[in-house]
Amino acid sequence: MADPADLGDARAPADPADPRDRMLGATLRGAYRLDAIIGRGTMGAVYRATRLRDGRPVAVKVQAPEGLLSDPSRRDEFRRRFERETVATLTLDHPNTVKVIDFGTHEGSVSFLVLELLRGRTLRELLATRRGLGSERTARIAVQMARALEHAHGLDIVHRDLKPENVFICDGGDLPDHVKVMDFGIVRLLGKPAEATQLTRVGHSLGTLAYMSPEQATNRPVGPATDIYSLGVMIHEMLTGRPPFEAANPLMIAVMHIENAPPPLAVPGMEPALMARWQELLDRLLSKAEGERPRRAGEVARALTPMLTPGDRRDLEALRPTGPARRVRSAPREATTGEAPATARSGLGRLWLWAVLALAVGATGAGLAWLVAWLRG
Repeated sequence: MADPADLGDARAPADPADPRDRMLGATLRGAYRLDAIIGRGTMGAVYRATRLRDGRPVAVKVQAPEGLLSDPSRRDEFRRRFERETVATLTLDHPNTVKVIDFGTHEGSVSFLVLELLRGRTLRELLATRRGLGSERTARIAVQMARALEHAHGLDIVHRDLKPENVFICDGGDLPDHVKVMDFGIVRLLGKPAEATQLTRVGHSLGTLAYMSPEQATNRPVGPATDIYSLGVMIHEMLTGRPPFEAANPLMIAVMHIENAPPPLAVPGMEPALMARWQELLDRLLSKAEGERPRRAGEVARALTPMLTPGDRRDLEALRPTGPARRVRSAPREATTGEAPATARSGLGRLWLWAVLALAVGATGAGLAWLVAWLRG
């Protein structure tokens, strides 16, 4: 499933309630009433909910009961992904990532994660309404994405599935286009390569190939440079209205990421000097070799800063986090529940919690590498 308002805007339910969905209308731990379905995925669902103590609207991600799993034989594999997403989401504490409010289990077996309810639309929905966003708006959105990645990478977290569906543009507030990077369901926690490799095949759907780095397409190790490449693809799409590589056969897109140089940037009406600055940045971001890309997402944010208007620079400076990043040291160990204060994000060593909502599974990892080799003949 593509990520329908993944962490939830306030729209009407995305689809009719499944008659087997015993969670709709339930109250979790006496604290959260599930009011409407926002989106349903392979491993669970996201609900619009109400926090009963004060009536606050929230988004609740709920793990699917075993009977609703699309593939129950892969329950353990899905569970590890839930755990991975939860560690990442609870650890992240940044204005450009989604805020965790609470977490726990329902009836002792169904895990849930409570997050802020986002109002707005995904970057995918925004891009569908126009052909390119222009330089100023692209810079405003991309700087925030780069800062979110800088924060995540500082915690040894690599997203691995950055795409417009996973970037939310919030409505309201003082900042136009306040960005939230979301859906850390297939993150890699650096320093745990074996487990990360085992989880690769629950990773990308075929639709994600448009944003996949060359190292992902050839089943090589990933790192921060992987997210930086995907950010470059999205910047190209925000400027031109189209990703750099397109083909009727989705797997040919993977071949193009591996072998083809990106097309020269062409944005009607853009000043040649400004276009040249964007082109220089994109050439670095979309380099086939990881070592030729910017080493840190913070470098990308700094390179984008001159493209911002003075007003955007001022507003985005006020949005910077105040505290230092805290590193993830281990995977969660045992179940717990409770509202998530700031300390919960740093003391994750004994947390055993799995959250929810994943994408449909496609060909990835070694299987994708084989298919790419076959298509190349």
